[in-house]
Amino acid sequence: MSQKPYSSNPFQTFASPSSVSNAVSELAKQALPFGQSAFTVFCDFDGTVSLKDCTDTLLSALASAEWESIEDEWVRGDISSRECLARQIPLIEGGWPAIQRVLDTIEIDPAFPRFAQWCRSNGIRLFMVSEGLDRVIQYMLDKAGVRVDAIFANHLVCHEDGQVDIEFPRANLSGGCDAGLCKCAILQNPLLNRHKQTIVIGDGRSDFCWSLEADVLFAKGKLVAHAESHQKEVYAFRQFDTVLAELKHLQLQQMPLPQITSEFELVRS
Repeated sequence: MSQKPYSSNPFQTFASPSSVSNAVSELAKQALPFGQSAFTVFCDFDGTVSLKDCTDTLLSALASAEWESIEDEWVRGDISSRECLARQIPLIEGGWPAIQRVLDTIEIDPAFPRFAQWCRSNGIRLFMVSEGLDRVIQYMLDKAGVRVDAIFANHLVCHEDGQVDIEFPRANLSGGCDAGLCKCAILQNPLLNRHKQTIVIGDGRSDFCWSLEADVLFAKGKLVAHAESHQKEVYAFRQFDTVLAELKHLQLQQMPLPQITSEFELVRS
């Protein structure tokens, strides 16, 4: 039987940096036009929007135990996140139907749909930027009825015979970065931001680098301590209701930096 991988634009594999640049340009055209808002929002997905890490949950449920030893190599720093995922994802069994069943057990932050709708209503670009899997993120957002301007993530390939694989269409953006997707390159792309303040929202290791480049950082989990250790001001949050409240305040004030509200603890070194 011939193998026909799942493919849906703009989730493609790009052979060269120029083709990647062209793809980013096309995504930018599909996003909201630049409005009067002072900022653009770049948001991680796994563990930030979703209440559990989707990739880890899929591996735990559907992959052989080998995925854990590969994970240990990555945690020790022996391999890159790109190599880690390239070896782990093909271990998943059952194809897209099995993946979908597992995803149906995972919830997103119940306040995120309100947050996304507020961004859209106010002309604020909201980009999902993740080292996770594009089709997984799209499925989770569709399930919740959430629309964002674009998803930047690694590409999940699902074959008709049940085999799955991963491709890295954003890797060419990374320069010297060995991640499957370089979040810093996305953050700094003028087609996506164009001199707006950058708001970064994240939670873990994949957010360590770009979080330090953000104008305003909202964080939970390990990212809070990382930011503090690098003398980066960070607004710690648990749910998107508090992020929404602070961004409403920022939108109203149109200030270079957000004012502290009682809902947030500003972490300083």
